[in-house]
Amino acid sequence: MKRGFINLKMLTVVLAGACSMMLTGCTFVYNKPSVSRIEALAQECINSGIRSNGKSVDSNTDAGGKNFIYQMVDDDGVEFTITVDNCYVNGFTTTIPFMYSGRMEYRTDYIDCVLRYYEDDIKAVLDNECVTEYQLLGTWGPLEIHFEAGTDYSEMADILVDIDTLIDLEYINNYHDSSRDSRYQLDDTGNIVWDEGKSYDVLIIMPKSEDEDKTNGDYKLWHSLKFSDKNNNKLTRESVIKEFEMNERD
Repeated sequence: MKRGFINLKMLTVVLAGACSMMLTGCTFVYNKPSVSRIEALAQECINSGIRSNGKSVDSNTDAGGKNFIYQMVDDDGVEFTITVDNCYVNGFTTTIPFMYSGRMEYRTDYIDCVLRYYEDDIKAVLDNECVTEYQLLGTWGPLEIHFEAGTDYSEMADILVDIDTLIDLEYINNYHDSSRDSRYQLDDTGNIVWDEGKSYDVLIIMPKSEDEDKTNGDYKLWHSLKFSDKNNNKLTRESVIKEFEMNERD
């Protein structure tokens, strides 16, 4: 009788723990794609020159589950990571412990790492009297450039095209369109791909006048752009000037 009571108590504890895992999203089963799978995905979504750099796969665990971090490199020697995030499962998701296969998101810091790789050359391009300040991997995005009030759009465009040519971003799916949620591209297993969390590559800021009060947001231009990629996005001198003219503020 005593043994039966103990077994019943143990079963209750186990069931309580299982319910807790279901509500918090915990699971003992995590998706860990093979290195070859990640290479193939990167070659499909970034460019064909991506490969694993041969280092071991790292991991970390947070409230949302376990993440696996793959070390990658491109043909130019730019090292970066791809993170496979086993997404959080909330209390509204039906989950059976030990059987939950999960839903994955893939994240990459590829563009950030490309900019770091060419950091000295980018700084040389931005060493111009019309550039008042800039931030690489700053608050607002991967690259933020502040121009002097009254700078001609053609001069600004030349600087941006020089940087675009320098980094030569061979990116197949480097685009975001909130109307189509194109940051979230499903792979062939229905998992979310490339949630980078950034909607642009470079932010351009120019005040209306030299003595403008930055606290009131009095800007002539506050506009973001994407670098050239393989997805019909080509950054040219003419296209940059046209975008600036269309988005300037009175």
